[in-house]
Order: sequence, then structure tokens, then C-alpha cells
Amino acid sequence: MSGAARSAGLSEAAARSHATNVAIRDLTIQLGANTVISHLDLDVRAGEFVVLLGPSGCGKSTLLHSIAGLIDVSDGSIEIGGEE
Repeated sequence: MSGAARSAGLSEAAARSHATNVAIRDLTIQLGANTVISHLDLDVRAGEFVVLLGPSGCGKSTLLHSIAGLIDVSDGSIEIGGEE
């Protein structure tokens, strides 16, 4: 936990959610009979630079489309700025 969060009296969970701009929890996406993404957890904090690497068809674009709200999530949650 950061010193600022500790001095503000935030719990570890509250400090983590406070510092996270995008929080993905237990995300599963199914397209038809195929499970494209299974049980993904990811935190992206303000100022971080994230790169998604992988072979064609591994779910990179599917993840970005789900964050943008263009694809329905089968299970789990995506929070942006603390809102689902």
C-alpha cells in the first residue's frame, strides 16, 4: 500500500480500487461455442502503458472490444473509473 493511501486511512482494497482506472475481474467471454477469454484479472492504473501481445486469434481485440462495451461479457466485470 502506498504511503498516501496509508495516511488517508484507506484499506488495502480501497487503495487498490482508488488507484485503478480499469479493473477487470474474472472476465470470461464466449463467442458461440468458443471461450475466447477465460477468468482474466487485470488492473491498469493511471499513467500506465499496457501492451497486449499474442498470436492471431488469442483474444487481444476481443478484450479491447469488451472494455469499449462493443462485446457482451459472459461472466465477470469490467470497471472503468470505479463504475461497471
